[in-house]
Order: sequence, then C-alpha cells, then structure tokens
Amino acid sequence: MIGVDAIEFDDVDGYQNHTGLGFGAATQLPYNASLANLAHRVGFTVGLKNDVDQSVALRPYFDFAIYEECWQFSECGPLQAWPSRYGKAVFNVEYEARPAAFCPQAIRRHTTSTRSRRRTTCPICRTAPAAEHSGSSGRMPRTPLWV
Repeated sequence: MIGVDAIEFDDVDGYQNHTGLGFGAATQLPYNASLANLAHRVGFTVGLKNDVDQSVALRPYFDFAIYEECWQFSECGPLQAWPSRYGKAVFNVEYEARPAAFCPQAIRRHTTSTRSRRRTTCPICRTAPAAEHSGSSGRMPRTPLWV
C-alpha cells in the first residue's frame, strides 16, 4: 500500500497526559482497540506504543509493542508476557540508560532494546528472529521505525 509492513499510533495513552480533553482509561481502551482493528482491516501489522497500563487488555488487538524507557523507569513488567507467553515482540528504546544497565534484563525477557538519541536509532543489543515473534497477521516489520 504505502511501502511499509507495520504501523504504530504514537502515544495512545492520552488519558495519562494533560491534554485538556478530559477523557479517561475507559474511553482510551476501546479507541485503541478500534485503531488496531482498522489497521488490520487495511492489511497492516500494528504496534502498541506506550499504553503499558492497558497492555494486558489491548494485547489481543496488537501484534507487537513499542515502549520508551521502560528499563530506566522500571515499567517493563506489564509487557513481560507478550514475547514469552504470546509470541509477540516487544521493542524498547532507552534515551538515558547505558546498554550495560538494560541489555542483560532485555535479553532475559526477550525484549529487543536499543539506546538512542531522540529521533535517531543506534545498534540494538539483541534482536530475536522474526519467526519467534510473529503477530496475529504472521508478519513482523522488517525494521522498527522510530518516528
């Protein structure tokens, strides 16, 4: 369609931010599920970005997860079952933490993590083969895009 295999809707956790819109988690949850369903209907593999608090409920709708700084802020726990139990990849980017601080944990939890300056990618500490983490569509993106 547009030359990509997968998309992620950036920061679908507006209920946790001061948006001025005044909506909560109960509104965000069906909205996120609807976005994923729409993406699947047009042929995309779709990733959940940053709504880790609702990741258990959203897991059936998303093919992989992307998180920012989960190791630095000790927030990776809710996504732990995605690769081990459900075969869904978890990608994480750290901006401040050094690889020595998070790579051992990432490897143990089968989470692909990288250190990056904002808006640029750097080497990944471990990438699991796509066959280990295929989403419900059976495809994984060739390269995660950090926008």
